[in-house]
Amino acid sequence: LVPMRSGDVLVCFAFRREPAELAQTLLHARECGATSILIADNLAHTLVTQADITLAAPRGEDEEFLTLTVPMVITNALVLSLARIDQGRSVQGLQRLEDLYNAFE
Repeated sequence: LVPMRSGDVLVCFAFRREPAELAQTLLHARECGATSILIADNLAHTLVTQADITLAAPRGEDEEFLTLTVPMVITNALVLSLARIDQGRSVQGLQRLEDLYNAFE
């Protein structure tokens, strides 16, 4: 969060209950001029501090087992969209991460 600045995008997740740090994190992003995206479930409609963009999808009732399938599909769609438009920067970052994993093996 420290190097965040205008033009950056912060992606946050919130499920079932609002994380204690979420409001302050979204406020920090706003103060830095960064855009915030929140991926959430039914909780999205009850948050005090709103993100610039909220992508919310119900995952079932609270008493049911709630999988991360829907939020991960949303996240994967964001990643693939970014990879398509960023002139290969995200793919280079993923390659550096894979190289780092391989170095630890």
